[in-house]
Amino acid sequence: MKKDTKTVRMQDLLFAVLYGWKGILCTVLILAVALGGFFGIRDSLKLDPEEQRIAQDKYEDALFRYQNAYDTLTLNIRLQQEKVDRWSEYMEQSVLMQADYRNIYEARANLYINTDYKIDPQLTAQNPDYTESVVVQYVTALKGGMLNQEVAQKMDMDPVYVDELIQLTRYAPSTITVTVRHTEEAAARQILEHVLSYVSGLRDGISKMVCAHTLSTTQPAVALTVSSDVETFQQEQRAEMSKDLDLLMEKWDKREQLEEPLSGEMTVEKLITSILKGVIIGGILGGVLAVIWLAVAALLSDKVYSGDALEARMDLRVLGTLQEDKKPVEKWLRKLEGRTGTDPAFIGARAAVCCEGAVALCGSDEKMDSVSQLLSSHGVQILVSGDVLHDGTMLATLRKAAGAVLLVRCGKTTYSEISRMAELIRETDTPILAAIAID
Repeated sequence: MKKDTKTVRMQDLLFAVLYGWKGILCTVLILAVALGGFFGIRDSLKLDPEEQRIAQDKYEDALFRYQNAYDTLTLNIRLQQEKVDRWSEYMEQSVLMQADYRNIYEARANLYINTDYKIDPQLTAQNPDYTESVVVQYVTALKGGMLNQEVAQKMDMDPVYVDELIQLTRYAPSTITVTVRHTEEAAARQILEHVLSYVSGLRDGISKMVCAHTLSTTQPAVALTVSSDVETFQQEQRAEMSKDLDLLMEKWDKREQLEEPLSGEMTVEKLITSILKGVIIGGILGGVLAVIWLAVAALLSDKVYSGDALEARMDLRVLGTLQEDKKPVEKWLRKLEGRTGTDPAFIGARAAVCCEGAVALCGSDEKMDSVSQLLSSHGVQILVSGDVLHDGTMLATLRKAAGAVLLVRCGKTTYSEISRMAELIRETDTPILAAIAID
């Protein structure tokens, strides 16, 4: 008769918890008072003058460290922000950063320096060779700020963005290759011509400072190329900008995460706030624990929840549910659940239809006599009524009955008890006709 599986509807579980509102309320009150009292006792100890002084010293020390950290981070953020702003300006105005590395014009020319140095095999001590010194002087001058300023003035550019356009390379000891990269052919050629003009003006000064020499230059050549160097340069600059931006965000986050310390001085207002905090936390914790306990108890319970649940689980005909008077809250919850009782007259009428002959009313509920009278008033002959689990006379009389009717109380009678009653009744070869639930 009893099924192996137990089906629990969410609605039944919800209302099983709600019916335990008294337990929830008691648990909430107990834990709220307990935790509020604990917080109150703990913080009331801090009202001692010595404790107040120690707490205030700790607060002032923490406040000093907090303010120092905040001011330091604010200064770092301002400096880092300026650096990021310079990066943004650079990205917008730099020729190479705005360029497409697959379409770069390169203007190139070679500088040849000749000091006419020769080794005299007849001399043991040779004159020094100043060629390297002359070349170094040219390279130093070309990498200096004067060249960038002069070219920038002629090209109407910022000197900062000129330096990255000019590249110097030494493929031979006395040769300097000057390469100018630009997005426009005319601009690349013009900048290179300005560089060569600047170089020619250096010859007399370097001759007087180091040694006499001749300077020869090739004709500028311009070509459209795919520059992997420009691509690499762009990637490196963007990576540096991203690194500085990440560092700025990191400093912002650190400053946002700083928490200003609260005053350690305990006051009556803080004590009351602490007690209220303990009451709220204890109340919430108590409510959660009580709900979990009631839900687990409902899931593990073997007791009959309702007449419908009994009929579904035991595959047993239930004539109806007799509902007793309930307190207002429980009555409202049952109404909200849609759990209403059955008209006693209807139960009696159904019993008269399905119970032919003398029947035995089996159960141990205090409503046994009133249910017997109800069935008798509708023409059902009650042969015997009592607790079949503990009354031996019931077993002896059951053989004479045409059938048995079980009386079950919701929330008290367990399915195990119903199964044992059913086994004892079957041993007497008496069929179980139906059941009546009392809620």
